[in-house]
Amino acid sequence: MITLVIILVCLLFVTGIFFVPLLVVVETNTKEYYVNLYGYAKAQLVMLSDGWKIRLRILFVSFYINPFARISKPRTKVKTSKPKRKRKKPSLRKVRTFVIRFFQSLYIKKLIVTIDTNDFPFNAQLIPIAQHINQKNIKVNINFENQNSIDFMAYTRLYKIIWIAILSFLINKN
Repeated sequence: MITLVIILVCLLFVTGIFFVPLLVVVETNTKEYYVNLYGYAKAQLVMLSDGWKIRLRILFVSFYINPFARISKPRTKVKTSKPKRKRKKPSLRKVRTFVIRFFQSLYIKKLIVTIDTNDFPFNAQLIPIAQHINQKNIKVNINFENQNSIDFMAYTRLYKIIWIAILSFLINKN
């Protein structure tokens, strides 16, 4: 009976990953950049004294990754063997389809864009366009104070991304 409960809890835990919201946040004012899978994982771009690093938190374990550090590979002797089968790269059309569908799957909670072009007449011409774009969740501000920023918060679900990848790369034969 206990093993059945443990198996059910593990199954719920694994399937829950696919239906938990995946939050993407970019805030240039506070310099916060992260992707959060509620309760399971968080990847945050942080500035440390030795440069930018990615702070990963998976369940209860937290660690840093430096993606910008050079990885030096030890030199090995080249072995002659039968040639490896070349892996076919996805076409540009498939990648473009994936990117477009990914952005279409995002639900925008908040988008605040503050723009200054340092050109007074052009800023004045942009104000009516910005007022036309403004909606409930999307706000575009034109200022004359030399301030540029983006506050972006959107979410999607992991199963949507997996489904889009399957449709874009595996099923679509173009």
